[in-house]
Amino acid sequence: ITSDYNQKWKQLLADLDTDKLKRFKWLLKNYYSVSATDLEKADAPDTVDLMIKRFGPEEVVKITMDILRKMNQNHVAEELEKKHKQGNMLHERFQNKCTVCFELKLLMCLCGLMSLYVHSDMVLSHSSG
Repeated sequence: ITSDYNQKWKQLLADLDTDKLKRFKWLLKNYYSVSATDLEKADAPDTVDLMIKRFGPEEVVKITMDILRKMNQNHVAEELEKKHKQGNMLHERFQNKCTVCFELKLLMCLCGLMSLYVHSDMVLSHSSG
């Protein structure tokens, strides 16, 4: 991972809306039986890692879209679905970077304050770089 990419990742974390992350984790715990202990101190990247480890990348996308809809974030869920489909097309060309792209997209959705449109160029340029 390049230092430029690392810096962008840190900025995403700095802009994280903690109330939305708390709500996301609460829904994850109550609807998908993820341990409260595991989620208690988990930040956004830890939550992503936990979900991928437990459910696998494809199922995580479905779960994330479901939770976002439960949070009345339908437009964000639709964007995630759209970007995920685009990511699947990119995956055929850039298999080794798919997980990084997915984690970044998920984190952007959890941020709530950040638009997937704004950062999609960053994801695509990272994938092709």
